[in-house]
Amino acid sequence: MDELTNNITTNTDYLKHHISDKNRVKILENNIGILNKLCSCLNPYKDITDEQKKLLEKFHIHDFHDPFAITNKLLVILEDFVEEYRGLKEINN
Repeated sequence: MDELTNNITTNTDYLKHHISDKNRVKILENNIGILNKLCSCLNPYKDITDEQKKLLEKFHIHDFHDPFAITNKLLVILEDFVEEYRGLKEINN
């Protein structure tokens, strides 16, 4: 996952105003892939690994005490990214 995580860009306002639609699509695809992998490997009944914590922090999640809150935040972020991605794909097709 390290290869993907080097390119995480979560500042959507920056993306919208400073990066071309084509590059935004690539960044969103990357972020969506990372979030999907992260969601699939998180287990609310096990401790979060250091690698997972680093990824969560890149998505501005810093409180690791409530695994269900973490999951909810991740799903909201993922939904926002997917919505923006679909909108860009529609515009550019």
